[in-house]
This record gives sequence, C-alpha cells and structure tokens, in this order.
Amino acid sequence: MKSDFNMMKDLSKYMRMGPDKRVEALQRFNQDLSSNAKVMQEMEHWGLNLSPSLIRIQGRILPEEQILQDGRSICYNQQTSDWSKELRSLKFNLPVGLDNWAVVFPLKFATDARELLSSVQRVGAPMGMMIKNPAMFGLQGDSVHEYIGVFNQCVGKQLVLILLSNNRADRYNAVKRHLSIKMGIASQCILSRTLLKKQRLMSVATKVAIQINCKLGGEPWNIAIPLKEPYQKA
Repeated sequence: MKSDFNMMKDLSKYMRMGPDKRVEALQRFNQDLSSNAKVMQEMEHWGLNLSPSLIRIQGRILPEEQILQDGRSICYNQQTSDWSKELRSLKFNLPVGLDNWAVVFPLKFATDARELLSSVQRVGAPMGMMIKNPAMFGLQGDSVHEYIGVFNQCVGKQLVLILLSNNRADRYNAVKRHLSIKMGIASQCILSRTLLKKQRLMSVATKVAIQINCKLGGEPWNIAIPLKEPYQKA
C-alpha cells in the first residue's frame, strides 16, 4: 500500500484532516450511533449515553517562533509554518559550498537530473551556497548493483545526490548503507516523481539545498530561544 502514491495521498487527507473536518466526522459518527437501535440498547444496558454535542475546551495559541537568518527575523505564515520562499533571498547563517560532489541518475531521467541541478544552483547562490558543477553519472538501469558500481567512483566526494525511480525500501537502504557506512559520504536521495511538477521545481530545489547544507554541517537558520535562569548568569 505504501508504494501506491495516490492511495497514500488520499489516506493522508483523511488521517491529517483539519480540526473543523475532524469535528464534523465525530458528529456524524455520533449521529450514526444514536440512530442505531441496537447500539442504543447496548449502551442503555451499561448505563451509558452519548451527548449530542462535543465538549468545548479553550485551547492554547502558542506565540510564533522567531526565525533568524542572515541577521534578520523572517516573517512567515503561521497557518502553514513554511518560510521556504522568504529564505531564498537571504544568506544562510552558515552556508557550506559544494566543490566536489556527484549526481547519480538513471539515463531515462537525465533531463530531470539536469533541471534539478540547475535549480539547486540557482537557489543556492543567494543563500550563500556556492555549488560547482558535479560529476554526472548516468545509469542504464536502476539496480542496486549499478548504483554501487558508480558509488565506488565517488571516493573523496563531499556528497552524492541520487535520483531514484521509485521508493523501493531495499534499494534505498542499500544506497544509504553503502555511502554512509562503507564510504563515509553524505547522500541525498530524490524520487523522480517529485520532479514531475515543473511549477514546484524551485520549491523542491530549495528544500534539497537546505537538507544538503545541513548534512554538510551548515546552519540555514536558527530560532530565538531566551535562556532561562540559572543559565543566563553562567
């Protein structure tokens, strides 16, 4: 089921519904129980009854965190908690450049790989990441054996970016295990379907650049956390 993208997308909509939708679902469930004679008879037997309305509780609204980047405070939409657009024009607190890296991809995704590379380089520059052209390795297929064969040519690289045709767990695990454990090289995997929507490519590239910067020891931003006693006096 996890390999079915559309099914997981529909399931996530149901599992991650907003508060208003969840209230509606609970009220419908309540009505279904209340309108079932057998259910009501069983509940009456146990001395139970259902209230027609949900309990109202005053919830807390937490203040928004202050995101600090390049000596500035970033304003963002609290409803989405997404500030990827705002940070593109600001330099990372601690950017790390990519001087010696590689991109590995099945040849059938060569165009997608080049478009992603171009987008990552575009978004990286304003954020302080100087990203040089990588070594490009195209694969005839997408077997674990082919990926590992190319990885052995990446000794000494800072990072290897891997384009995968699907989310097969055995291949992903083998790729990560070989690069991280056997070679000690950072890696970033991307599913090919993530690159299908070209209108979202810059957003994808921004997230990829952030993850790469963090994996190489950089710091995109930080949040203001006031120190409390007794640490302020230390």
